[in-house]
Amino acid sequence: MPALSSRKNAPHPFQEHFREEISVKELAASIDLIVSYFRRLFHDAYGYSPMQYIIHLRIENARDLLIGNHLFHH
Repeated sequence: MPALSSRKNAPHPFQEHFREEISVKELAASIDLIVSYFRRLFHDAYGYSPMQYIIHLRIENARDLLIGNHLFHH
C-alpha cells in the first residue's frame, strides 16, 4: 500500500480543503467526477479512501502545529 504523502504533495483539491468540512461528493464535484468513480480512481492511485486521506492530512497538520508552537513545553 503506498504511503500517504504530505500536504505539499497532496492532490488538488485536498491541499486547499483539508481543514474544511467537505464531503467526498463535494470533492468529486470540484473536479467534475461522480462520487463512485472519484472514490475508485482515488483509491487506485493512493491506496486509501479520500476521507482516510483527509484525516491523515488533518492529523499531520495538527502535529506540525503542536511541534511548531511548542505546546508541550515543560
